[in-house]
Amino acid sequence: MRLSEETGRYGRGEVPRNRFPVTIRPVDTQGGEGLVRLDAVADLEAYLSACPDTEFYVAQYVDYRGMDGLFRKLRVALVDGRPYVCHLAISDAWMVHYVSAAMQQYPARRDEEAVMMANFDLDFGSRHGAAFDAIADRLGLDYVVLDCGEMPDGRLLLFEVDTCGWIHATDSVALFPYKRSVMEKAFQAFRAMLLNRVSDI
Repeated sequence: MRLSEETGRYGRGEVPRNRFPVTIRPVDTQGGEGLVRLDAVADLEAYLSACPDTEFYVAQYVDYRGMDGLFRKLRVALVDGRPYVCHLAISDAWMVHYVSAAMQQYPARRDEEAVMMANFDLDFGSRHGAAFDAIADRLGLDYVVLDCGEMPDGRLLLFEVDTCGWIHATDSVALFPYKRSVMEKAFQAFRAMLLNRVSDI
């Protein structure tokens, strides 16, 4: 596993102007707020002129679209060090959020998500098992949520690591009948982890 290109934190006057395309967002923002892709110095200058913040995260833009031109983001929960898939969002846009991906509008994308979730342990989870183990060992947390994807060459691409990430089974059962049983595995693992920690006290 390689964590793509390094993300740097920069003051307004320190933002690099010699490497494009990049993504930039103000420090302490979430959910894609203020996050944009910049392709040239002129884009950067326009962005900084319109944004009052003083510090930013900047990272090299990584083109992770699939052969079909679509972008895919998985949410994976590491519970007691083991990965559990929680959703697959498929979108035409590079900035993928499950809500904005509007999976309910695309039956074929839901079918792909269903297959991914059903086969996660033997497919995606197995291919990237060493990376998930390394992340779990490095963080040492009982519970953490990863948003990740896969590069065209098969490498794991990590977008975000979040101790407050939401995993759920609140989607429509009629549209997403495959989710509840898969999510129950994560919920059961979380309960077991809590019971194990209590018993250790």
